[in-house]
Amino acid sequence: SSYISGVSSNFNGDTSNWRIFFTPIMAGLFNVLVNDDHFRVLDSSLHFRVTPGRMYPSACVPSWKGLMNEFVAGTKAAVLILPRDAFGNNVSSASEGSNTYNFTVFSSNANGSIATLLNVTYMGWDEFGYLSIEFIAATAGN
Repeated sequence: SSYISGVSSNFNGDTSNWRIFFTPIMAGLFNVLVNDDHFRVLDSSLHFRVTPGRMYPSACVPSWKGLMNEFVAGTKAAVLILPRDAFGNNVSSASEGSNTYNFTVFSSNANGSIATLLNVTYMGWDEFGYLSIEFIAATAGN
């Protein structure tokens, strides 16, 4: 399944006491249906909600604000980061609270030399659920 992982059950020798374990990997509201003909468990439906996990930097998706990727040296540029958990679920400011993050911002020219950035500023969450970082592009080039 693309929603859960690692399903297992445990009776501990007592078939009147069921324990079913699974690991949800997708955020949302779900229904689990348990059926077992041998033990006459028929259509036992349970609802559960899964919230996103903690932000996982490697799964986050960066993009240029306004889809602009060309800037005049000395002007402000903005990068948006779509925060996601380790399973790709979107993380929101509601689930993360007021946590602050340390992002490493690095820039280089097409030839690999270091490009200078000035005034790198973490702007926080925007109204669309992105984290925003602004900086001043100080070096001309690609």
